[in-house]
Amino acid sequence: MVRAAEQGTHFAGLNVGIGGDQPSHRAQAGADLHAAFLAELLEGLPIDVRHQVPEPIEPEHDSGNPIVGNHRKRDVQPRVVSNVASHGGQLDTLGQPRGGRGEFAETVVSDFVREYAAGRTPIPCVHCNGDLKFATLVERASGFDAEFVATGHYARVERDDQTSRYRLLRGADPNKDQSYFLFTLTQAQLAHAMFPIGGLDKTAVREHARQLGLTVADKPDSHEICFVPDGDHTAFLARQGVGPQEGEIRTADGQVIGHHGGVQRFTVGQRKGLGLSSRIPLYVVEIDANANAVTVGPRAALDRYSLTASGVNWIAGMPPVAATRGTAQIRHRHKEAVATIDPLGDDRVSLTFDEPQAAVAPGQALVMYVGDEVLGGGWIDS
Repeated sequence: MVRAAEQGTHFAGLNVGIGGDQPSHRAQAGADLHAAFLAELLEGLPIDVRHQVPEPIEPEHDSGNPIVGNHRKRDVQPRVVSNVASHGGQLDTLGQPRGGRGEFAETVVSDFVREYAAGRTPIPCVHCNGDLKFATLVERASGFDAEFVATGHYARVERDDQTSRYRLLRGADPNKDQSYFLFTLTQAQLAHAMFPIGGLDKTAVREHARQLGLTVADKPDSHEICFVPDGDHTAFLARQGVGPQEGEIRTADGQVIGHHGGVQRFTVGQRKGLGLSSRIPLYVVEIDANANAVTVGPRAALDRYSLTASGVNWIAGMPPVAATRGTAQIRHRHKEAVATIDPLGDDRVSLTFDEPQAAVAPGQALVMYVGDEVLGGGWIDS
């Protein structure tokens, strides 16, 4: 279940970011549960365990009684650095990776605000996982002479012995797979990554947690963005300075049929909240932030056979040498669709789907697969 242990690797150490699907994951999937179970799982290995409590997201967060430098000597002495807090003997949720609120705000929140203001639909958890969490945890691990970072993501990583490259794979539980959120990871980061629960399903994790007597075993899943806990992103954006700005709602032929209070209120594919009266259901099909205009149309107007994406990260470190057949997801809960993947240089890609896909939203993450393997991902442009 633990990759390095299975391969017989001698641990120089592990830096464990317990509860790795926080702090900015839309489907947090019980971060407290993952934090506690992952810590117990790793403490069951013959290793030297160290706990390190990170800075919390909120200043009022109670980190409890942190355990720092807690050594457990066994026959083998690798090192685990786990980001946890202790509450009466129970492990509680992970706070924020090194860098604190300032770096989180700059890396994750600011991008969220900019993208919505630009009429795009952001996905903050991807930036949190790749640009903030793994970058800072790997840096922290090196400070402890640690070799690995273990998180509670439902994903898997393997080393290809023939190419000496690392492969990022879907988690074994298709309903909880989180590989979609990890496409920005580099070969250098994957070389230090461990996902010990990636081979389990959520039911098994909960059952193991019950057997361990963890109080978070049956804690309900959360499905909100951590920094917008009430789900009202419009109100959050207003507090960040992106307030109401009246604009036009148009049809595809340019007819003005209504007005809106700001493009940040909309996403491609949206039907509810348009404030329109129509004989047929209307959906947002395009957002033009420069013109402060929203275009609506019938359901059929959402279908697309192709898209382009930029800022592409290829997991292998380089794009495929030619067009590749695979599958792609344009949203986390989107059913993967068969497509031809055509790299456009090193960091752009063109996709052509076999069947039309609805609501391709600029700003969302495109993640490409060949079987269970993540080929790469980028940000949808058009």
